Amino acid sequence: MRPLILIRADKFDPLGGAEEMRTPVMIQVARYDRVAPIRQSLDNIRANFGGTVEIQTYPIGHFDIYSGEAFHNSVRDHLGFFSSHLRLRF
Repeated sequence: MRPLILIRADKFDPLGGAEEMRTPVMIQVARYDRVAPIRQSLDNIRANFGGTVEIQTYPIGHFDIYSGEAFHNSVRDHLGFFSSHLRLRF
């Protein structure tokens, strides 16, 4: 028999340890997200990351960032974030 691994949703904390991060973080938030409402997301981000986070908001729904103009805007913002914090040559 194979061991069965279960993830307990009530024990999972996606922001666990975030307050200890010292590196810059960029988080993208969808303004019209019905899966993770923006107010709750922003409150959690600010409470857990403090000043180490850059928040990008987009006028889209939860999954809209994966295609079209929203995707291109996301990539542009990623490249800007990385180039401002890393020594990259494009």
